[in-house]
Amino acid sequence: MKKTIFILSILFAFSACTHPAKDMDEELAVIDFGGNVQNSASDILSLSFLKLQTSDNCLLGAVSQIRELKGYYYLLDAFVSRKAYVFDKQGNFVTMIGNTGNAPGEYISPSSLLVDEVKGILSVVDPSQHKIINYSLDDYHFLSESKIPFSSSFVEKLSDNELAWYVSDYQGDAPHYGVYVTDNDVQTKKKLLELEFVSAYKLGMNRKIYSLDHSVYAYSHYSPVLYHVQSDSVSPVYEFRFGKYQYPSLDFFQKEGANFKNYINVLMESSYVNFYEVFESERLLCVPYFVEQTMYFGFYDKDSGRIYNYEQKDIQEQLQVGAFSSPVGVTSDGRFVSLLRPGLLKEMKGKGIVLNKDLAKLVDESNEDDNPILLFLH
Repeated sequence: MKKTIFILSILFAFSACTHPAKDMDEELAVIDFGGNVQNSASDILSLSFLKLQTSDNCLLGAVSQIRELKGYYYLLDAFVSRKAYVFDKQGNFVTMIGNTGNAPGEYISPSSLLVDEVKGILSVVDPSQHKIINYSLDDYHFLSESKIPFSSSFVEKLSDNELAWYVSDYQGDAPHYGVYVTDNDVQTKKKLLELEFVSAYKLGMNRKIYSLDHSVYAYSHYSPVLYHVQSDSVSPVYEFRFGKYQYPSLDFFQKEGANFKNYINVLMESSYVNFYEVFESERLLCVPYFVEQTMYFGFYDKDSGRIYNYEQKDIQEQLQVGAFSSPVGVTSDGRFVSLLRPGLLKEMKGKGIVLNKDLAKLVDESNEDDNPILLFLH
Protein backbone atom coordinates (compact mmCIF):
# COMPACT_ATOMS: atom_id res chain seq x y z
CA MET A 1 0.00 0.00 0.00
CA LYS A 2 1.40 3.33 -0.99
CA LYS A 3 0.31 6.55 0.56
CA THR A 4 1.14 10.15 0.07
CA ILE A 5 3.55 11.93 2.37
CA PHE A 6 2.35 15.49 2.63
CA ILE A 7 5.04 18.14 2.98
CA LEU A 8 3.74 21.15 4.84
CA SER A 9 5.47 24.46 5.36
CA ILE A 10 5.48 25.14 9.06
CA LEU A 11 4.33 28.72 9.11
CA PHE A 12 1.70 28.19 11.77
CA ALA A 13 1.56 27.29 15.43
CA PHE A 14 0.65 23.72 16.30
CA SER A 15 -2.67 23.10 17.97
CA ALA A 16 -0.95 20.27 19.86
CA CYS A 17 0.43 20.58 23.34
CA THR A 18 4.12 20.70 22.58
CA HIS A 19 5.02 24.10 21.26
CA PRO A 20 8.69 24.91 20.70
CA ALA A 21 9.50 28.54 20.18
CA LYS A 22 12.16 28.09 17.49
CA ASP A 23 12.82 26.47 14.13
CA MET A 24 9.16 26.26 13.13
CA ASP A 25 9.90 27.36 9.56
CA GLU A 26 11.31 24.02 8.44
CA GLU A 27 9.39 21.53 6.33
CA LEU A 28 7.47 18.87 8.21
CA ALA A 29 6.69 15.46 6.73
CA VAL A 30 3.19 14.26 7.64
CA ILE A 31 2.92 10.47 7.85
CA ASP A 32 -0.62 9.08 7.90
CA PHE A 33 -0.98 5.47 9.07
CA GLY A 34 -4.68 5.24 8.24
CA GLY A 35 -6.07 2.88 5.63
CA ASN A 36 -5.90 -0.76 4.66
CA VAL A 37 -2.68 -2.65 4.02
CA GLN A 38 -2.15 -4.73 0.90
CA ASN A 39 1.20 -6.20 1.92
CA SER A 40 1.72 -8.87 4.53
CA ALA A 41 4.14 -7.89 7.29
CA SER A 42 6.26 -10.85 6.19
CA ASP A 43 6.74 -9.14 2.81
CA ILE A 44 8.34 -6.04 4.28
CA LEU A 45 10.07 -7.33 7.42
CA SER A 46 12.81 -9.90 7.90
CA LEU A 47 13.16 -11.58 11.27
CA SER A 48 15.65 -13.54 13.33
CA PHE A 49 15.82 -14.75 16.92
CA LEU A 50 18.25 -15.07 19.80
CA LYS A 51 17.66 -17.21 22.88
CA LEU A 52 19.15 -15.65 26.02
CA GLN A 53 20.89 -17.88 28.54
CA THR A 54 19.00 -18.45 31.78
CA SER A 55 20.80 -18.88 35.11
CA ASP A 56 20.35 -17.84 38.72
CA ASN A 57 22.64 -14.86 38.06
CA CYS A 58 20.56 -13.40 35.23
CA LEU A 59 16.85 -13.97 35.82
CA LEU A 60 15.11 -11.29 33.77
CA GLY A 61 11.67 -10.09 34.80
CA ALA A 62 10.58 -7.30 32.48
CA VAL A 63 13.23 -5.96 30.09
CA SER A 64 12.49 -2.29 29.49
CA GLN A 65 15.47 -1.31 27.35
CA ILE A 66 18.15 -2.91 25.18
CA ARG A 67 21.29 -1.21 23.92
CA GLU A 68 23.71 -2.94 21.57
CA LEU A 69 27.36 -2.31 20.78
CA LYS A 70 29.92 -4.44 18.98
CA GLY A 71 28.10 -7.72 19.47
CA TYR A 72 27.13 -7.17 23.10
CA TYR A 73 23.60 -6.57 24.33
CA TYR A 74 23.03 -4.38 27.37
CA LEU A 75 19.65 -5.12 28.95
CA LEU A 76 17.83 -3.24 31.68
CA ASP A 77 15.14 -4.82 33.82
CA ALA A 78 13.78 -1.66 35.43
CA PHE A 79 10.70 -3.13 37.09
CA VAL A 80 11.35 -6.63 38.50
CA SER A 81 14.99 -7.40 39.26
CA ARG A 82 15.91 -3.71 38.79
CA LYS A 83 19.31 -4.62 37.42
CA ALA A 84 21.37 -4.17 34.26
CA TYR A 85 22.89 -7.14 32.43
CA VAL A 86 25.31 -7.90 29.60
CA PHE A 87 24.85 -10.73 27.08
CA ASP A 88 27.06 -11.55 24.11
CA LYS A 89 25.92 -12.02 20.51
CA GLN A 90 25.36 -15.75 21.09
CA GLY A 91 22.99 -14.98 23.97
CA ASN A 92 25.43 -16.03 26.68
CA PHE A 93 25.28 -14.16 29.97
CA VAL A 94 28.44 -12.10 30.57
CA THR A 95 27.90 -10.12 33.75
CA MET A 96 25.64 -7.90 35.77
CA ILE A 97 26.49 -4.20 35.80
CA GLY A 98 26.94 -2.60 39.21
CA ASN A 99 25.11 -3.53 42.38
CA THR A 100 21.91 -2.61 44.16
CA GLY A 101 22.27 -0.09 46.97
CA ASN A 102 22.84 3.56 47.76
CA ALA A 103 26.63 3.60 47.99
CA PRO A 104 28.74 5.23 45.25
CA GLY A 105 28.43 3.17 42.07
CA GLU A 106 25.20 1.50 43.23
CA TYR A 107 21.63 2.02 42.07
CA ILE A 108 18.18 1.32 43.51
CA SER A 109 15.70 1.98 40.70
CA PRO A 110 17.53 2.13 37.36
CA SER A 111 15.46 3.64 34.57
CA SER A 112 17.69 3.73 31.49
CA LEU A 113 21.08 2.90 30.00
CA LEU A 114 23.42 5.01 27.87
CA VAL A 115 26.36 3.56 25.93
CA ASP A 116 29.18 5.89 24.83
CA GLU A 117 31.46 4.00 22.46
CA VAL A 118 33.91 6.89 22.03
CA LYS A 119 34.59 7.29 25.74
CA GLY A 120 34.15 3.59 26.54
CA ILE A 121 31.48 4.28 29.15
CA LEU A 122 28.19 2.62 30.02
CA SER A 123 25.90 4.78 32.17
CA VAL A 124 22.94 3.86 34.35
CA VAL A 125 20.37 6.50 35.30
CA ASP A 126 18.82 6.14 38.77
CA PRO A 127 16.10 8.78 39.25
CA SER A 128 15.32 7.56 42.77
CA GLN A 129 18.77 8.74 43.85
CA HIS A 130 18.94 11.54 41.28
CA LYS A 131 22.20 10.32 39.80
CA ILE A 132 23.82 8.92 36.66
CA ILE A 133 26.46 6.25 37.28
CA ASN A 134 29.31 5.58 34.84
CA TYR A 135 30.98 2.20 34.34
CA SER A 136 33.83 1.10 32.09
CA LEU A 137 32.82 -0.77 28.94
CA ASP A 138 36.05 -2.76 29.19
CA ASP A 139 35.44 -4.54 32.49
CA TYR A 140 32.28 -2.78 33.82
CA HIS A 141 33.96 -1.40 36.94
CA PHE A 142 32.61 1.78 38.53
CA LEU A 143 34.18 5.01 37.26
CA SER A 144 32.20 7.97 38.54
CA GLU A 145 28.74 9.36 39.14
CA SER A 146 27.01 12.73 38.90
CA LYS A 147 23.95 14.13 40.60
CA ILE A 148 20.95 14.98 38.40
CA PRO A 149 19.58 18.35 39.63
CA PHE A 150 16.18 17.84 38.00
CA SER A 151 13.69 15.00 37.60
CA SER A 152 14.63 12.78 34.65
CA SER A 153 14.83 9.10 33.85
CA PHE A 154 16.06 9.08 30.24
CA VAL A 155 19.14 10.51 28.52
CA GLU A 156 20.89 10.44 25.15
CA LYS A 157 24.33 11.63 24.08
CA LEU A 158 23.93 14.87 22.11
CA SER A 159 27.64 15.48 21.45
CA ASP A 160 30.97 14.61 23.04
CA ASN A 161 30.36 17.33 25.61
CA GLU A 162 26.56 17.41 25.90
CA LEU A 163 23.68 15.23 27.05
CA ALA A 164 19.99 15.54 26.18
CA TRP A 165 17.54 14.57 28.94
CA TYR A 166 13.83 13.84 28.60
CA VAL A 167 12.49 15.37 31.80
CA SER A 168 9.38 14.87 33.88
CA ASP A 169 6.68 17.48 33.39
CA TYR A 170 6.88 18.88 36.90
CA GLN A 171 9.95 21.08 37.21
CA GLY A 172 8.62 23.91 39.34
CA ASP A 173 6.62 26.82 38.00
CA ALA A 174 5.77 27.30 34.32
CA PRO A 175 7.05 27.39 31.66
CA HIS A 176 7.62 23.64 31.46
CA TYR A 177 10.03 21.97 29.05
CA GLY A 178 10.37 18.41 27.79
CA VAL A 179 14.12 18.36 27.07
CA TYR A 180 17.09 19.69 29.05
CA VAL A 181 20.54 19.97 27.47
CA THR A 182 23.41 19.61 29.95
CA ASP A 183 27.14 19.17 29.96
CA ASN A 184 28.64 15.82 30.95
CA ASP A 185 28.54 16.87 34.62
CA VAL A 186 24.75 17.37 34.28
CA GLN A 187 24.88 21.15 34.56
CA THR A 188 21.91 22.59 32.64
CA LYS A 189 22.79 24.64 29.56
CA LYS A 190 19.44 24.92 27.74
CA LYS A 191 15.77 23.99 28.19
CA LEU A 192 13.90 22.98 25.03
CA LEU A 193 10.54 21.68 23.81
CA GLU A 194 8.18 23.94 25.75
CA LEU A 195 5.00 22.20 26.92
CA GLU A 196 1.62 23.92 27.12
CA PHE A 197 0.14 21.08 29.17
CA VAL A 198 1.62 18.93 31.92
CA SER A 199 0.19 16.06 33.93
CA ALA A 200 1.30 13.26 36.22
CA TYR A 201 -1.00 10.88 34.29
CA LYS A 202 0.29 9.25 31.12
CA LEU A 203 -0.15 6.16 28.97
CA GLY A 204 2.50 4.27 27.05
CA MET A 205 6.25 4.42 27.57
CA ASN A 206 7.76 7.30 29.49
CA ARG A 207 10.93 7.18 27.38
CA LYS A 208 10.27 9.74 24.62
CA ILE A 209 13.83 10.36 23.46
CA TYR A 210 16.23 8.33 21.31
CA SER A 211 19.29 8.71 19.11
CA LEU A 212 20.00 7.66 15.53
CA ASP A 213 23.20 8.26 13.55
CA HIS A 214 24.54 10.72 16.14
CA SER A 215 21.31 12.73 16.13
CA VAL A 216 18.79 12.94 18.97
CA TYR A 217 15.00 12.96 18.59
CA ALA A 218 12.25 13.58 21.13
CA TYR A 219 8.46 13.78 21.37
CA SER A 220 5.87 14.26 24.09
CA HIS A 221 2.83 12.41 25.39
CA TYR A 222 0.65 15.29 24.29
CA SER A 223 1.51 15.84 20.63
CA PRO A 224 1.93 13.58 17.56
CA VAL A 225 5.05 15.45 16.42
CA LEU A 226 8.65 14.19 16.43
CA TYR A 227 11.44 16.74 16.93
CA HIS A 228 15.13 16.83 16.12
CA VAL A 229 17.03 17.99 19.21
CA GLN A 230 20.09 20.19 18.85
CA SER A 231 22.19 22.03 21.40
CA ASP A 232 20.08 25.18 21.42
CA SER A 233 16.88 24.36 19.56
CA VAL A 234 14.38 21.72 18.47
CA SER A 235 12.92 21.43 14.99
CA PRO A 236 9.91 19.34 13.89
CA VAL A 237 10.64 16.38 11.62
CA TYR A 238 7.45 14.31 11.36
CA GLU A 239 3.82 14.74 12.27
CA PHE A 240 1.99 11.42 12.69
CA ARG A 241 -1.64 10.93 11.71
CA PHE A 242 -3.75 7.86 12.24
CA GLY A 243 -6.38 7.75 9.50
CA LYS A 244 -9.90 8.14 10.86
CA TYR A 245 -8.58 8.38 14.42
CA GLN A 246 -7.55 11.74 15.82
CA TYR A 247 -4.88 12.50 18.37
CA PRO A 248 -6.25 14.43 21.39
CA SER A 249 -6.06 18.18 21.00
CA LEU A 250 -4.66 20.67 23.45
CA ASP A 251 -8.25 21.62 24.34
CA PHE A 252 -8.99 18.00 25.31
CA PHE A 253 -5.99 17.76 27.63
CA GLN A 254 -6.61 21.16 29.20
CA LYS A 255 -10.29 20.41 29.79
CA GLU A 256 -10.11 16.79 30.95
CA GLY A 257 -6.81 17.21 32.81
CA ALA A 258 -7.57 20.59 34.39
CA ASN A 259 -6.24 21.09 37.92
CA PHE A 260 -4.11 17.94 37.53
CA LYS A 261 -7.19 15.73 37.23
CA ASN A 262 -6.74 12.13 36.06
CA TYR A 263 -8.02 12.13 32.47
CA ILE A 264 -6.89 8.58 31.55
CA ASN A 265 -10.30 6.87 31.82
CA VAL A 266 -11.93 9.56 29.67
CA LEU A 267 -9.18 9.17 27.08
CA MET A 268 -9.40 5.38 26.97
CA GLU A 269 -13.19 5.47 26.58
CA SER A 270 -12.92 7.93 23.70
CA SER A 271 -12.13 7.31 20.03
CA TYR A 272 -8.91 9.31 20.31
CA VAL A 273 -5.52 7.66 19.90
CA ASN A 274 -4.54 6.91 23.50
CA PHE A 275 -0.78 6.93 23.01
CA TYR A 276 1.97 6.27 20.49
CA GLU A 277 5.67 5.41 20.56
CA VAL A 278 8.48 5.90 18.05
CA PHE A 279 11.38 3.61 17.12
CA GLU A 280 13.63 4.42 14.19
CA SER A 281 16.34 2.76 12.13
CA GLU A 282 18.15 4.09 9.08
CA ARG A 283 15.45 2.58 6.81
CA LEU A 284 12.28 2.33 8.88
CA LEU A 285 10.13 4.21 11.34
CA CYS A 286 8.11 1.94 13.63
CA VAL A 287 5.20 3.70 15.37
CA PRO A 288 3.09 1.51 17.71
CA TYR A 289 -0.14 3.21 18.79
CA PHE A 290 -3.22 2.30 20.81
CA VAL A 291 -6.82 3.26 20.08
CA GLU A 292 -10.22 1.76 20.97
CA GLN A 293 -8.60 -1.06 22.97
CA THR A 294 -6.52 -2.14 19.98
CA MET A 295 -2.76 -1.96 19.41
CA TYR A 296 -1.54 -1.03 15.94
CA PHE A 297 1.92 -0.94 14.42
CA GLY A 298 2.66 1.64 11.75
CA PHE A 299 5.77 1.36 9.58
CA TYR A 300 7.18 4.02 7.29
CA ASP A 301 9.85 2.98 4.78
CA LYS A 302 12.01 6.08 4.37
CA ASP A 303 13.67 4.70 1.23
CA SER A 304 10.51 3.92 -0.75
CA GLY A 305 8.09 6.34 0.93
CA ARG A 306 5.64 3.51 1.56
CA ILE A 307 3.49 3.36 4.68
CA TYR A 308 2.17 0.17 6.30
CA ASN A 309 -0.26 -0.27 9.16
CA TYR A 310 -1.14 -3.49 11.02
CA GLU A 311 -3.30 -4.51 13.93
CA GLN A 312 -1.30 -6.38 16.55
CA LYS A 313 -3.14 -9.67 15.92
CA ASP A 314 -2.45 -9.44 12.19
CA ILE A 315 1.26 -8.81 12.50
CA GLN A 316 1.53 -11.67 15.01
CA GLU A 317 -0.16 -14.06 12.58
CA GLN A 318 1.68 -12.87 9.47
CA LEU A 319 5.10 -13.06 11.09
CA GLN A 320 4.18 -16.24 13.01
CA VAL A 321 5.72 -14.92 16.23
CA GLY A 322 2.79 -15.60 18.56
CA ALA A 323 2.87 -12.51 20.73
CA PHE A 324 4.39 -9.42 19.13
CA SER A 325 4.86 -6.34 21.31
CA SER A 326 6.49 -2.94 21.03
CA PRO A 327 10.27 -2.90 20.57
CA VAL A 328 12.52 -2.20 23.53
CA GLY A 329 15.46 -1.06 21.44
CA VAL A 330 17.12 -0.73 18.04
CA THR A 331 20.50 -2.27 17.22
CA SER A 332 23.35 -0.38 15.57
CA ASP A 333 22.65 -2.19 12.29
CA GLY A 334 18.99 -1.15 12.25
CA ARG A 335 17.12 -4.12 13.76
CA PHE A 336 14.14 -3.50 16.04
CA VAL A 337 14.34 -5.70 19.15
CA SER A 338 11.22 -7.12 20.81
CA LEU A 339 10.78 -9.74 23.52
CA LEU A 340 9.09 -13.15 23.26
CA ARG A 341 8.23 -15.13 26.40
CA PRO A 342 8.89 -18.90 26.08
CA GLY A 343 6.15 -19.83 28.56
CA LEU A 344 3.49 -17.89 26.67
CA LEU A 345 4.68 -19.24 23.33
CA LYS A 346 4.60 -22.82 24.63
CA GLU A 347 1.00 -22.28 25.67
CA MET A 348 0.09 -20.77 22.29
CA LYS A 349 1.88 -23.55 20.41
CA GLY A 350 -0.05 -26.10 22.47
CA LYS A 351 -3.28 -24.48 21.30
CA GLY A 352 -2.32 -25.00 17.68
CA ILE A 353 -1.05 -21.50 16.88
CA VAL A 354 1.56 -21.76 14.12
CA LEU A 355 4.98 -20.34 14.93
CA ASN A 356 7.91 -19.54 12.67
CA LYS A 357 9.93 -22.78 12.40
CA ASP A 358 13.11 -21.23 13.84
CA LEU A 359 11.14 -19.75 16.72
CA ALA A 360 9.26 -23.01 17.33
CA LYS A 361 12.60 -24.83 17.66
CA LEU A 362 13.81 -22.35 20.28
CA VAL A 363 10.52 -22.62 22.16
CA ASP A 364 10.83 -26.42 22.23
CA GLU A 365 14.33 -26.04 23.68
CA SER A 366 13.14 -23.65 26.39
CA ASN A 367 11.54 -24.04 29.78
CA GLU A 368 8.47 -22.01 30.65
CA ASP A 369 10.33 -19.68 33.02
CA ASP A 370 13.38 -19.14 30.83
CA ASN A 371 14.61 -15.70 29.92
CA PRO A 372 12.93 -14.09 26.90
CA ILE A 373 13.82 -14.85 23.31
CA LEU A 374 14.91 -11.75 21.42
CA LEU A 375 13.04 -11.04 18.18
CA PHE A 376 14.93 -8.93 15.63
CA LEU A 377 12.97 -7.18 12.86
CA HIS A 378 14.40 -5.24 9.94
